Amino acid sequence: MANLIRNMNGKKAYVGILSPEEIKDAEKLMESLLQAIPVLEDELERSYGNSIKRNRLEYAHEYGRKLRELLEMHSVKKYQKIIFFEQIRYFASQDENLPKDRSESRGILNYYYKLANYPLEEAKLINWSEWSQLFDIPALTKDERIVDWLIFKSKEAKIPRELFRELMTGIRLFSKNKDLSVFTQEQLFNKLNQIYTVTFNKLNLYEKYFTSRQLEPTKARMTQKQKYREKYFNDVLKTLKINKDLTLEEVCEEIFVNVYNAPAL
Repeated sequence: MANLIRNMNGKKAYVGILSPEEIKDAEKLMESLLQAIPVLEDELERSYGNSIKRNRLEYAHEYGRKLRELLEMHSVKKYQKIIFFEQIRYFASQDENLPKDRSESRGILNYYYKLANYPLEEAKLINWSEWSQLFDIPALTKDERIVDWLIFKSKEAKIPRELFRELMTGIRLFSKNKDLSVFTQEQLFNKLNQIYTVTFNKLNLYEKYFTSRQLEPTKARMTQKQKYREKYFNDVLKTLKINKDLTLEEVCEEIFVNVYNAPAL
């Protein structure tokens, strides 16, 4: 276990009640980070320079790979990761352009760390904004097989941005309050493939009932998109459980028409 230091109103504070020896260890770790992190950031700056935004994923992956090495080197336990990353951000990082953390549990360095869990060539199958969206929702990363499935699916064909956004809603609602460990990988992948088809059908139905006819849903549905997006997925998943007579496509269309009050063809 590492002895860490956290930021308390701009000042250093040791984590826990430490002995003099443990305080020395904490200071040594801090000194190590004060040396290692600026060197890493300088190397990344030389490698990417003005192209960091364009190559954010590669930058994040390399940064994350170094973070993984540092965690192992300093024996940082899993439950200490967030504090360790805070220590780097507040005391060691010299990168003025390091993106802000979205919240205490949604830190950018933790995202870099998670990304580096996957080989770069696989990580590049999903763009950085989509990885960020994925990491933003803990329910989507509580089982690593969800990410494995996304990578597998992306190898078949690039998932368009709009479909990806809708898909994240579908997977989140499917996995909500579920113990996914009860599913074998084949079972889970089949479920996720079904969610993908439900998502794909929704976009096609929107084109069929609205876009191709130069129409739009009601104002309420346009201004509360997430509410109706979730209702579509929830109603489809519920109907599939209780009605085995209809095909998936029939269920999707029936629910879509009801949820979006789609005008008759």
